[in-house]
Amino acid sequence: AVYSASVRSQICPPFGNRFIKELRRADVQKFYNDMVGGAYMDRRGYPADHKFVAAANHARKTLFVLCAVIWTLYANYTRKSVKKAVILTRVSTKEQEEGHSLAAQNTRLIEYCKRKNLEVIKSFEIIESSTCGGRKKFREAIDFCLSQNETVALIADAVDRVQRSFKDSVLLDDLVRKEKIELHFYRENMVIGAGASASDIMRWDFSVMGAKSYVLQLSENVKRSLDYK
Repeated sequence: AVYSASVRSQICPPFGNRFIKELRRADVQKFYNDMVGGAYMDRRGYPADHKFVAAANHARKTLFVLCAVIWTLYANYTRKSVKKAVILTRVSTKEQEEGHSLAAQNTRLIEYCKRKNLEVIKSFEIIESSTCGGRKKFREAIDFCLSQNETVALIADAVDRVQRSFKDSVLLDDLVRKEKIELHFYRENMVIGAGASASDIMRWDFSVMGAKSYVLQLSENVKRSLDYK
């Protein structure tokens, strides 16, 4: 009774008999691929009517959205919860410490960790340039994070307190992907972890670009001053 002509035309409008016949006669995989692709052709090689194509496209979009929602829920459910934090404060020189106080940075970041329920296990106060030398103190902070048996949140006041070039991005991005660290930037209100979105990664890159631009402009101004003298 279900497959009678009258019932078929009632339960499958506007497709009617052809829709059911194709389900029964056509290869299931081919029918699925054609339907999802939005280019379904009937057994005689004629294009399906526009209503059928519209319905197939709607089904495809609905399926895509549903898969995206399921994947997001699964990723959030399985993502490791970060509980420990390492605070990193930095100034380039001892003279800059006056205007960009390490203590002020540290106070802000401790309050941030309290709001995020993060346990601060160590703080690093660094006085070194992010573009010159081997960044010995910065490497010590990274090595300490790697010595932990879980993902550690590396908390900094701003992106330029951690890096001013893309050279460090290679290292940091690799550690983030391996879930060794999770980057927290206070001023940018940005968290870069294993589940970071593409827009967050782009914001991070733009922030590094801005920090690098500052260094280049500063260097250019110094050269101009020397040439002028």
